[in-house]
Amino acid sequence: HRNIPYVNHCYGSNEQTQPGHYSSIDRYEGYAKVLRDAGLTPRFIHGQRTLERSECVAFSRQWLADADRPTALLTHDMSIALPIYAAAQSLGLRIPEDISILSFDTDLPRGHDLGIDVLVVPEYAEGKAAVEMLIQKIARSRVPLSPQVIPMSFTPGRTCAPPGSSTGTAP
Repeated sequence: HRNIPYVNHCYGSNEQTQPGHYSSIDRYEGYAKVLRDAGLTPRFIHGQRTLERSECVAFSRQWLADADRPTALLTHDMSIALPIYAAAQSLGLRIPEDISILSFDTDLPRGHDLGIDVLVVPEYAEGKAAVEMLIQKIARSRVPLSPQVIPMSFTPGRTCAPPGSSTGTAP
């Protein structure tokens, strides 16, 4: 895959007055670094404003119908992946043969019954580490704490395959 955008319908111009969750920017920056390191150009697909849920399928249909349609994409979370999945199917696109979908989500990924491949954000482990760090900070308030890296896991599904592949099977 060479045309792999990051998609977040919940990010738009109103973010300047009401900043979204830090993960919106952090996830995009991580994605962009990996693409640049691979010699690819990052692409961020989002509305001009945060979209209502009822607008997400129509918005996705617009950019999925473009001549420059991606062959793969990464979404901020399942609430973004699901409307894209529906839009792709409504356009007759085969998943993963025509377009691969990978999403972030939390410990209990929503939509996994559709077989969406998921990078799982370990919220429970993050919360546990945060409490442990808070206890350390209370005990020794003047000692700076180092950031903690909590690794993600991957829950495979059926939505990722090489471009033009006929090996994948969508539900």
